[in-house]
Amino acid sequence: MSKEAVAMIILSGDGTEVVLGKKIRKEESFLSELWHLPGETKNPGEKDLDAVKRGALEELGIKVNGFIYLESNTTLHGTSLAWYEVMVFGQEKLTTGSDLSEAKWVDIDKVKEIISPEASALWPERVKKYFGIT
Repeated sequence: MSKEAVAMIILSGDGTEVVLGKKIRKEESFLSELWHLPGETKNPGEKDLDAVKRGALEELGIKVNGFIYLESNTTLHGTSLAWYEVMVFGQEKLTTGSDLSEAKWVDIDKVKEIISPEASALWPERVKKYFGIT
């Protein structure tokens, strides 16, 4: 059985900023020490939205709501990845946990300048267009 995961575009309450996370240094990790959009591997039998809520809390210390499904794709390692846009009320303080060394709020227009091109190259088209990446 292949792994399943969720990826999150976490927007501030006014929709002008998004959360980016920087992966911890891990030799075998594709995203080691790179900025990316947060994600979470699902537990067996876990629903997508439960994984989104858990991932945001474990990785960033925030509670999210207002979920919109965007699309799904498959990662280089065969993981089925469902993409969601999620909201927070206001701009909550981020606290890193799980596998992130840093996290920050970034103007949505600046994402394509900060995000790893290696990561964004693998995003589905709808997510690339979301951030103006062609």
